[in-house]
Amino acid sequence: MKNEESLYTQFLDFEKEHNLFNLKDSEGTYYWDIIRYDVFEALMPKNKVFIPKKQNINFFFIFKRIIQFIRLLLGNSKKKYLFYISSRDKDFNGNHVDRNVIESLKIFNSKDCLIIESSYQKSKNSFFSPQGIYNKFFYREKKNDFTYVLNTIKQKYGETNINNNFLNKILNKYYNDLHFFIWLIKKYQIEQIHINQNGIQKGIFRAAKELGIKTFEYQHGIVTENHIAYNYPKIDFLEEQVSLPNIIFSYAPIWFQNNFLPNVNILSLGNSFLYKQLQQNAKKTPIRGIVVISADDIGKRLLEFLRNEKLQKEIKNIPIYFKLHPNQFHQKHYYTEQLKNFDNIKVITDEFSVGELLENFDTLFTILSTAIYEALQSQRKVILLEDDLYNGDQKSFLEYSNFYIIKKVNDFISTLNTEIVTDKNVTFFAPFDKEAFFKAL
Repeated sequence: MKNEESLYTQFLDFEKEHNLFNLKDSEGTYYWDIIRYDVFEALMPKNKVFIPKKQNINFFFIFKRIIQFIRLLLGNSKKKYLFYISSRDKDFNGNHVDRNVIESLKIFNSKDCLIIESSYQKSKNSFFSPQGIYNKFFYREKKNDFTYVLNTIKQKYGETNINNNFLNKILNKYYNDLHFFIWLIKKYQIEQIHINQNGIQKGIFRAAKELGIKTFEYQHGIVTENHIAYNYPKIDFLEEQVSLPNIIFSYAPIWFQNNFLPNVNILSLGNSFLYKQLQQNAKKTPIRGIVVISADDIGKRLLEFLRNEKLQKEIKNIPIYFKLHPNQFHQKHYYTEQLKNFDNIKVITDEFSVGELLENFDTLFTILSTAIYEALQSQRKVILLEDDLYNGDQKSFLEYSNFYIIKKVNDFISTLNTEIVTDKNVTFFAPFDKEAFFKAL
């Protein structure tokens, strides 16, 4: 497709022009909202390193998950709150925590909370993705004919890898999640759902709506108008056409200003886990060092840039941490091998958080990431490698001090030597607002 810079806007126009939100499957379900994110991702230009995850069968882990699921089946105590969390960070004691819900979770009595963990498999007092086990035993496959959608996509975007099997797989997962969460909510008499994920858990949102349960989603990362999960065409929607939370808790008032989310209230709640670390960083004088933030769609470009011979001669004495996104943790060996000849570069996963790295180092280098905001609020320098696909998002930072977009190695080298300017007006992460939280409940 031409003009990748406006791919996001064109997709919203495409949805509107073809009335895709009016489409129903064989059961009468409006299905476009369920599949749209995956469709968009499949249409995105690919620049990823494909490394299949090792399929080592851990029988103990499988047994443990089955036992957990049986416990969930046999449980009979009422739970007021269902927390669906992702514990990707570590606290000061080295324990895995979900930095986005940790303050809220502490407020409630633990006996009233049912916790589903979607990231860290060894989390205590929680159930690790039980819907996965449910689907293994109770999976019901339905086959829908998506000929109209496929033809419409082909007319707009040409040949793609999107096919009937691809779309049926997404829709079948939705239905199985829907049935599981309806059962779970009823069994434990859940009154509220608190979720930290990326806005595409349509099954849990629809289950809650069907049962009249209020849902709260916590912002978990960067959200701009170019994040399709959090932006819709500006049309009138029926309630059943979209499955979204009642309220989204944002990091600060600055977020979601240019996004259209039908029937969703945005409330600035703050995040003290991030706020405290960044405030601490801003008070500390860093040393010369570079934090590289990778992700599966940008890691390859960052890797190629760092391996440039001219660049390495200039930065060989500067310590560099190449931090992988959780979706890349299984690729650590690949990146380590690619960078093994550079003694100053260390590839890491979750050994250190972004905030901890920025406490000591003065520069962040990436293409697009939530870490940009963390660095700016830490009063650190941010260098972005220009990318046509993310050009609009990248340029939105130009109003801030200590921010640079570069194309070439020479630009990077000269930018490294610029001085950091203190900008106290930068607040992307506010402290947790307990009063606003209780008011929302």
